[in-house]
Parts: sequence; C-alpha cells; structure tokens
Amino acid sequence: MGFSILQWNSRSIFKKWHEFKNYLSALDDLPDVLCIQESHLTPKYQPSIPHYQVIRKNRPLSKGKGGGIAIGYPERHMRKASHCGSKQQ
Repeated sequence: MGFSILQWNSRSIFKKWHEFKNYLSALDDLPDVLCIQESHLTPKYQPSIPHYQVIRKNRPLSKGKGGGIAIGYPERHMRKASHCGSKQQ
C-alpha cells in the first residue's frame, strides 16, 4: 500500500472544474492528498470535491489575479486529521 499525492497548478479551478472531476473519476485509486495551487478561489465559490475534505486559503481579493491554494484529503482520513482543527478560509 503506497501513498500518493496529486499536485496541480490549476490556474483557475473555476474554468477547469469538469475536467478535474472527470480526471479524478477516471483514476483507479484516488490520491491520498490533493494539492491545488493557483486555485483562484474566493469566499463566494465553495467547490466540493467528491470523497474529499478540503482545506483552503483563498486568493487575496485586494491583489487582483492569481493565488489561492486548496489541499484535499479523503474523507476516510477525517478522524485522523480532525485534530488539526483547520477550517476552510
């Protein structure tokens, strides 16, 4: 049993949301961790990644374009990670 990480510089998850979900659904095994950079997430956009709990840092609204990260871990690991106390931001 291995440990896998999917890293993606999305350059706006808004524009590639369906492509990303299709990619995940086509995988034989879901990654243990998702690391998404340049998500361009804002407080009004709350995407849900099936089977994952997401911790995120939105892009700074005052900085214009770019920024934002999201880290996802499978819901099966929620009890193990719950001690972190992280909330979506």
